[in-house]
Amino acid sequence: MYKETSESLAAIIISNRILGLYSEKAKSCMSELLRRREDDGDLFEYEKYIEDQIQIIEDKNELSRANNGLFNMISSLSLVGKMI
Repeated sequence: MYKETSESLAAIIISNRILGLYSEKAKSCMSELLRRREDDGDLFEYEKYIEDQIQIIEDKNELSRANNGLFNMISSLSLVGKMI
């Protein structure tokens, strides 16, 4: 049925959770990952993999924001506006 790797199925789920993309495909990918575990004995820990990858992306996004001078300036201006 599915020829994709478990990691590529998880990537679709990650895309859905972060960007809201492929919601129906993400559901079928999650079902396939569960089927592989239950029926095929696949040892891939997809829940942990998905959560770890999301955390890595969020950490990189946060670091990118912290290092972005324009973003910091806009954030500072919004704080000043709240003080007035």
